[in-house]
Amino acid sequence: SSDLFIPETEIGYRHAKKPVRKIPWAKAGLVLLGAAVLFVAGMVLFNGHISNIRVTGNNFLSEEYILKAADLDKTDNFYLMMPSSHERKARSEDLISDIRISRHAGHSIVVDVRENTIVGYQADGSHGESAAVFLLADGSRVGFDAGCIRNLALLPLFVNVSESIGSQIARQLGKLDTDIISRIAELTTVSFTYDDNMVKLTMDDGYKVYSSINGLGYMVSYYDIITHDTQDKDKCILILPEYSRAVITDCGEIESYYSDKR
Repeated sequence: SSDLFIPETEIGYRHAKKPVRKIPWAKAGLVLLGAAVLFVAGMVLFNGHISNIRVTGNNFLSEEYILKAADLDKTDNFYLMMPSSHERKARSEDLISDIRISRHAGHSIVVDVRENTIVGYQADGSHGESAAVFLLADGSRVGFDAGCIRNLALLPLFVNVSESIGSQIARQLGKLDTDIISRIAELTTVSFTYDDNMVKLTMDDGYKVYSSINGLGYMVSYYDIITHDTQDKDKCILILPEYSRAVITDCGEIESYYSDKR
């Protein structure tokens, strides 16, 4: 039984010796870990500003408008910025169809946007000189500050067109390529003896095109139509959708169809 006897002093020594070795090292590890966390947090908070924001995919919406819609600027923290939150805000805008925000090297952000197709605009003087109503390819209308649009000259100006007729025209223009739409400088409605809602398009090359609302889709062949002409800008183009063709004739002859000189 003497082999099982352990002096009380030895027991006390063993129990006292164990914490003396391990507790200080554990505390030191926690201190170092805490310091590392604080260092990283400091780097994130004080050295994490966005260095550059590049916007891509926008044809008509200005970069300033897009970033404002996404509530994003260079003062945001590169690491703490949540792309999905900013994307959700931007998608709530009527003129933005979709948006993707991504981080890149050098604290750089890329904002790739897809716009809802704008096919024209009308001045809205009741809300200030720069206010406008934009017509989208789905026929909807969106009030907007023209100062936030770039390349406004590439959009047709709707003149004296009612809201309901404008929406019908917009849906037909939405079927055309952007390149064709950008050739239309001005658009208005006229009344013919056989159609009260004919559309008159003034093109950027000087031609005047007359068409019914449903015939506007034939404008997809505009380049083919003018290629076969003598380039005489005193002539007008009359689209005849029922015959799937367009004829080039003297503007005076077309104006003889007017039932109301507008």
